[in-house]
Amino acid sequence: MEESLRKEVEESFKEFLSYIKAILEEELSEIDINEIEDYLKIAVEQPDLYEDWLEKIEAAPLPDLDKIEKLEYSDGIHLKITYSLKTDEAVHYRKIKVKSNGKVDVKDFIELQKIVNNIPLKIRFFFDLYGNLIFEIKRVEK
Repeated sequence: MEESLRKEVEESFKEFLSYIKAILEEELSEIDINEIEDYLKIAVEQPDLYEDWLEKIEAAPLPDLDKIEKLEYSDGIHLKITYSLKTDEAVHYRKIKVKSNGKVDVKDFIELQKIVNNIPLKIRFFFDLYGNLIFEIKRVEK
């Protein structure tokens, strides 16, 4: 990927991420992190940000091809392809599955690490089809 395009994509990503991080901070302030045994899922209605998600995340070209898997099933060969954009703050992943019947499934999500009250957390977030922002918060073993 051309360096100027990569910088443009990164800047757009970081701008969007700043909005999400503010929402995440608010949500984290309302829960007791010590209560999370393994995994917590939070849904937040954010239809206004959903348009930005479609434009700045799902439509963004991603510079790094991380993995291509060829899987053989009874109905034929399936492909799994993973692209990413890695920054200091977070990683944007795009997973593409191509089934033997030609059906293509694309999922975009963002992962980041955060320490809250000395508890390391892995946070994944994405939007569902209804415009809800979904946070999946998982405790990470030290």
